[in-house]
Amino acid sequence: MFTNNLKLIFIFFSYILFIYSCSNSTEPEVLSSIEISKVMNIQWNLIAVQTPTHVINLNIYEPFKIVLWNNKIWGTDNCNFLRGDYSVKNDSLIISNGGITEIGCPSFKLFPFKHLFGGPEIMMKGIQLVLLKNDTTYIYSSNYTKDISQQNFLNDTLSLKSSNDINISFFDSLALYPKIILKSDREFNIQWYNKSPESTGFINQYSGIFGINENKEILFTKINSSYEGNGISIADWELVDRFVDANRFEYNGVILKLINNITNTYYDFSK
Repeated sequence: MFTNNLKLIFIFFSYILFIYSCSNSTEPEVLSSIEISKVMNIQWNLIAVQTPTHVINLNIYEPFKIVLWNNKIWGTDNCNFLRGDYSVKNDSLIISNGGITEIGCPSFKLFPFKHLFGGPEIMMKGIQLVLLKNDTTYIYSSNYTKDISQQNFLNDTLSLKSSNDINISFFDSLALYPKIILKSDREFNIQWYNKSPESTGFINQYSGIFGINENKEILFTKINSSYEGNGISIADWELVDRFVDANRFEYNGVILKLINNITNTYYDFSK
């Protein structure tokens, strides 16, 4: 009898534990305040918009993304660009001195920027960035939140040494190759000449943020640019654009190889 009672007690507690574990595994993640240092200098992509009654189909819109770049905010709907200052006060996103370009893209269906304005609540849900405004939830995600500080190719100026890109011949003839610096705070800067320094008014430059992940993928988000043409060719510009569009990287301790799988080109950089 005593043994049977123990069996019943064991079964009862096992059932309780099972129910408890099931309820916990399906429990939605709780929203929490953001830590600026963990969301800054990352490209965040809008992946879902939920209203109290339905989920908005984002597949019909152009990609929408934002970056909190130090104390600046940048965003694009794949046509126009947002730039401004931002701060987070009492879990609210405050944008000031902001402006949006007014480029016409009639063939594009663009997602509105307006959800970023008016002080939406900004929170984290696990590793997702969430904006809450007027009972609507805007969910942003990124595959590039990985800590990069341990990478050995950071904070050094690296020069392009070799490539299978046919436009490398332009830089061979000039004997001045593009330089890149990838910083530990996820910022990057690229500089290059397309004519002799004596004839150059300002050096060509891209800057912005980048991220990498455990799959050896890399993503550059170009935010600022300046380009002075040489009146002869844009082969230099096209080459730089191709390695900024690189989606993979390799590093052997000496050579940083940027790989563009779309154009099947690679770009080797080193000190």
